[in-house]
Amino acid sequence: MVVRVADLSITTSLVNRLHVLQQQVLEKQTQVSSEKKSSQYAGISRDSQRLVNLENLTVLNSRYMSNNELIDTRLQVQNNAYKAVEKTITDMRGRLETFLEFSTSDKTAVDDIQDWAFKSLQAIESQLNAFVDGQYLFAGSRTHTKPVDFGLTDLAAFQAKYDGEAVSYPTSRDAHLANLSLSADLTGNTDWLVFTEATNTISATSSSFGNLDVGSVFTVSGTASNDGTYEVTSLGAFNTDANDAAPTITLPNTSTLTAADFTDLSFTAPLTVAATAAGSLSSIAVGDQITISGATDSGNNGTYVITSNDGTTMTVAPTEVTVNGIELTTDAADTTADIELPLDSITLTNTDYGTLTFTNPDTIDATTAGAFSEVEAGDVIVISNANNAANNGSYTVASVNGTFDQITIVKKELTDEGSIGAEVDGTIAASSWYKGDDTVLTHRIDKDFTVDMDINAIHPAFEKAIRAMGIIAQGEFGTAGGLDQNENRILEARWLLDSALDEVTGETSPFGQTEMAGDMISLGFNIGFKQILIQDTSDRFTKLDTVLKGQAADIENVDLTLAIAEFTDSVTAMQAAYQAFAKTQGLSLSDYL
Repeated sequence: MVVRVADLSITTSLVNRLHVLQQQVLEKQTQVSSEKKSSQYAGISRDSQRLVNLENLTVLNSRYMSNNELIDTRLQVQNNAYKAVEKTITDMRGRLETFLEFSTSDKTAVDDIQDWAFKSLQAIESQLNAFVDGQYLFAGSRTHTKPVDFGLTDLAAFQAKYDGEAVSYPTSRDAHLANLSLSADLTGNTDWLVFTEATNTISATSSSFGNLDVGSVFTVSGTASNDGTYEVTSLGAFNTDANDAAPTITLPNTSTLTAADFTDLSFTAPLTVAATAAGSLSSIAVGDQITISGATDSGNNGTYVITSNDGTTMTVAPTEVTVNGIELTTDAADTTADIELPLDSITLTNTDYGTLTFTNPDTIDATTAGAFSEVEAGDVIVISNANNAANNGSYTVASVNGTFDQITIVKKELTDEGSIGAEVDGTIAASSWYKGDDTVLTHRIDKDFTVDMDINAIHPAFEKAIRAMGIIAQGEFGTAGGLDQNENRILEARWLLDSALDEVTGETSPFGQTEMAGDMISLGFNIGFKQILIQDTSDRFTKLDTVLKGQAADIENVDLTLAIAEFTDSVTAMQAAYQAFAKTQGLSLSDYL
């Protein structure tokens, strides 16, 4: 006989209520321990989308902050390098100012300033090779390539390369940064060079010398007689020849233009060709590679790269380079020349030598025996007021004959090698000290703004200072290319250093060219502005991060005091429910009989 008061429905109802209370206790316990309203978005379903948005913004904000911290570190290191370079340049200018108080004939003073210039080059090389996290800061996009490499070992090796006479340190930016390495012409032909002694020219079968500029220094290798280092004095492609109707122009698509199209062509040295028929060359684009053949002057035949074209007149990249040679121009019966021996403070005039005869390439004869008794091999002589101005200049004496009436100078000239149609092989190379590129890297500081990381080692301020130091360091004292024989270099270098530190305005460059704008002051402003911009943006992100996290906390965090109270209430309620359940289960009708 059933005597219990609680039946199945009552028991089920009580058990369900216990489950609800247990769930509430577990939920409140989780809230108290985690201080979060829920471990799942479903627990805050009404605000879940807003919370997700806030969390995404916080993550994005954190990424910007992290990236900006990295860029700020790079800028700090870059700024340190900038300050070091600025000090090096300032110190060099100071030393040069002090040197002006001495005579260029003072060997100790000259050696000291050249040594300082060389060491300054080494210092700048180290400073501009600054890097962070394995990435070089002044290399453009080539962040894993050391941007500056002068290839310096010691001052003697530097002066051996740049003797200041046959090969001078470049005085223009373009020449300073020249870079190429070729062993074949544009068509791949490896027999492509002609060396001409009479004109000191190197000719190629195509427009191969577009990367060279007057003053560029390059090396020749792989030839029978002309290997060596040379300095460019001029560039060209054409011989002047007007109204030539014979040529044929072959275009990149193999179609041709003839006199039927352009009437005739006029070639103008060094790099220009014009058609008589207006607009007849308009099908040729800048950068196209064309071939001219059949010209009356065979020197105008070849393969050329177009550098400009208005449809009628074109210019091409050079195919020929003239190098700096050391040689005399034949001239007999000169009685006006002065021959100075600077180190001995002696000047010879016609009273001493009678009459001079200059014989190409390297001989000076005097009619008076013993006229050159004070001259020795290795001496530097300076010729001025020569009847033929081409013979004026500084020369190094190779030898003096036994009767002291003939001087042979140290000459440098090309040797005839190859000819048109019978070219020879060889390699032409000019290696720039800058190994990076000019690509501008962009850093996004937030979703709306970017910062250009546009400072590299060939910034005009750096390049002008480097050029100035090279100009001073070149040429050994006592030689024709030494600083003592080329005092103009002192003022040239000082001008470049002044322009590097604070751009010179209202003054013409001593090299007769327009220098690229840029100095250390503007460079410092550039770096400083970026640092301030990054810092301001980081401060803004820090404040935004606080706001975003505060709003997210309002949505997902609990009031801990309230949560503890609710947890206590839930536990109390559950305990009461268990007691009621136990009491109910213990009731029986027999207790009331």
